[in-house]
Amino acid sequence: MTTTAPLALSRSPTLISPSLPADKRGMVKDPDYWFEDGNIIITATNFHPRSRPCGFRVHQGALFSHSTVLQDLLGRPLQVTDTAYNCAVVHFSESGHNLKCFLRAIYGGIGPNDDLPFADAAALVRLGHKYDVARVYTLGMGSLFPPKKPWSRLLGSGDKAIEAANLFTAIKCPPALLVALYCCTKLDVASLIGGTIRTDGFLETLDAHNMLLCLRAREMFARRRTTFFVRTITLPPQESCKTPSSCREHLRDILPTYADDVRGGFSELFLDWEKDDTICAPCRKFLARREQKFRASLRSSLPELMGVDVKSWDPSRPVVFA
Repeated sequence: MTTTAPLALSRSPTLISPSLPADKRGMVKDPDYWFEDGNIIITATNFHPRSRPCGFRVHQGALFSHSTVLQDLLGRPLQVTDTAYNCAVVHFSESGHNLKCFLRAIYGGIGPNDDLPFADAAALVRLGHKYDVARVYTLGMGSLFPPKKPWSRLLGSGDKAIEAANLFTAIKCPPALLVALYCCTKLDVASLIGGTIRTDGFLETLDAHNMLLCLRAREMFARRRTTFFVRTITLPPQESCKTPSSCREHLRDILPTYADDVRGGFSELFLDWEKDDTICAPCRKFLARREQKFRASLRSSLPELMGVDVKSWDPSRPVVFA
């Protein structure tokens, strides 16, 4: 499974201004990335209400050595707008959290084996792609897709699923977008429609296209899961079952609670019984095997079910990001 090379993709515009209106409101110096010998001050966009903007005093040379995009943006002569520090000051459209993660990677504060929080890894991917810094991008993707369990972090993204979907839409990574949108189908309606707030305070919402994909998929998953469930609970007990009446009665009893398990296609509806003695061992094993086959069929056909074009989809293989 492959994706388009990240550094060849288009980028969103960078909002940059040679002035610092935020300074009058009380800029907060970042304690880690405010170097007295730095020759440029970068201020971040503030998404948190009632909090002060963050500033970073760093070295143009460090930025230029990693990013030709930043060199083009900042390489022209900049007017010194902060006489107290004798520095040019530029304002970025990025949040303070995202900029700090980016600077950590630029200054060597993040390694390839670091276990980063989801928001930090996403920030590296977002800015590594935007500013064409392959090392930063790769560090972020490597953290989001650990080699041994490449899909585990994305499948467990929870309320960060919308952030993930928007990120992988922006960098044009279809396999990761597919899984992120599937995770979005499992969100409650309020979160799916209204969006979720990132760690840095930014509200992430799905665009109309991705929203439509998720709503259609939720409906489809509910139909498929319902059909599978009804067919399963009406099957006769296994021939080796020694308590057929009890097993049949228990399957009927779970019907009222079934609605809680409809949303999302991969809920482990019957796998939980594998070590449960509520029904007999032969029936348990049969139900677990049936559930596993159902889940495998959904995984293999996920691109068609979600409406996302992924070439050579193989859910057992990790996304190739570099």
